[in-house]
Amino acid sequence: MHGFDGYAQGAAVPTLQQVLDGQAPANSAPVVVDAPVGERYRYSGGGYTVMQQLLIDVGGKPFPDLLRDSVLAPLRMEASGYTQPLPAAVLAKAAQPHDAMGQPIAGGAHVYPELAAAGLWSNAEDLARYALELCAASAGHGRVLSAASVRGMLTPVRGDYGLGLQIGGHGARRYAYHDGSNAGYKATLVVYPDRCDGAVVLSNGDQGYQLGLEIVRAVAAAYDWPDFRPIQRQAASVDIAVLRRFVGRFAIPELGTFDIREGAGGLQVELRKDQAYPLIPSSEHAFFLSAQDIVIRFDAGQADLGTIDAGSFHAPFRRVPADSVR
Repeated sequence: MHGFDGYAQGAAVPTLQQVLDGQAPANSAPVVVDAPVGERYRYSGGGYTVMQQLLIDVGGKPFPDLLRDSVLAPLRMEASGYTQPLPAAVLAKAAQPHDAMGQPIAGGAHVYPELAAAGLWSNAEDLARYALELCAASAGHGRVLSAASVRGMLTPVRGDYGLGLQIGGHGARRYAYHDGSNAGYKATLVVYPDRCDGAVVLSNGDQGYQLGLEIVRAVAAAYDWPDFRPIQRQAASVDIAVLRRFVGRFAIPELGTFDIREGAGGLQVELRKDQAYPLIPSSEHAFFLSAQDIVIRFDAGQADLGTIDAGSFHAPFRRVPADSVR
C-alpha cells in the first residue's frame, strides 16, 4: 500500500483495524505483505500503518499520546500533533488545502486515521527542529535519537532510501530528503546532517512540490550547497505523435514503477501516486523534469527500455503491463 487518500470532513472514518483489513468504510485496499521481506524497495504508507498498530499494542497508549511524549515534546515541537480531525478552534488557524487548479478542497482538510503515514499536523519551524535533531544525533548529542538510530536513517538500504528518508550525496555532502503529500498539502524537507544546514518548505496546494523545489534551489544557490543548484537544460520540439510510443508503465528494479501518460500539452510522468510532472523532451528519446533533477532516457530505437537519472542515482527501467502493482 503506497499511500492513502484520506476522508472528507463529515465522511465516515474507519478504525485503524478497518484500514489494515481494507473493510468499509475504508477507501483503501487491505495492507498485506505481497513480496518477501527485503526482496525489493517499495514506498509503503501501509507499512507505517502496521507500525502504528504495533506501537499502540506495545506502548499501551493512543498513538498521538505516544508520539507527543516520546518525540514531539522532547524536541519542543509544540505546534505539532497527530490529532485527527483537528479540533475546530485549531483547524480555523490552519492553512486551508487547495487542489492542482488552485481551488479549495471541498470540505477542507481530509481526515487521516493512518496517523503514522499521513496524520502529522505541523509547521515549518517544528519540522526544522526535527531536522536539527538529525544533525545533533548524528554527532552523538540527540535528545531523542541515538547516533546508531541516525546512522540507520542515513544509510541507504535499497536504492536511495534509508529508514524513512531519501539519502543523497556522500561523506560531508550527504543529505537527507523527504517530501510529503496529503490532499491539498505538499511538503519538502532537506537537511545536511554533517554541516547542519537545510530547509523546510510547506504549501497548501497540490502543485506545491514545484514551488517547494524552486525555493530549495534558491536556498541552495544562496548558501552554496553542493546539491539542488539550478540546472539549465535545452528543450526540443518533438511532435506528440512521435512521443506517444513512450506512454505506459515502467519498472525500476527493486524500486517500483512509474507511469508516463499523455496530458495537456504533451507527456507527463507520475513517479508516485498523485505526483505528476510535465515530461519535457530534449530529443526524440530523452526527457527531463523542470521540477526535479530527473532525466529519463530511452535506449536508441527503443520504447520499452531506458535509464533514469536523479542526481547521483542511476538505474535502468523496462516497460511492464499497465496493471502491474505500483
